[in-house]
Amino acid sequence: MGSYWDRQTQVDVVGLNWSQQTVLLGEARWTSRPLGVQALDELRAKASAVLPAPDWHVHYALFSRSGFTEQLTVQANSENVCLVGLEDIVEDA
Repeated sequence: MGSYWDRQTQVDVVGLNWSQQTVLLGEARWTSRPLGVQALDELRAKASAVLPAPDWHVHYALFSRSGFTEQLTVQANSENVCLVGLEDIVEDA
């Protein structure tokens, strides 16, 4: 578990399960506006730079201080993307 960065790509959260060839990729945003679908699209675009091999299974997670747009919430629910808001992490948030 950690993060990944090179000159062109940065991913905030990377968790690898070598035995199951599965990776968790996540982005954390501390903005005053809810995250939208664009944040998920940007994370997906970074996946190829991080994956050890193209046949690995990828799970995505987005972390946001200000929540998520309705469009992203609907898409995340249908695609099994984990959305974590501040209220999920901090009591009384």
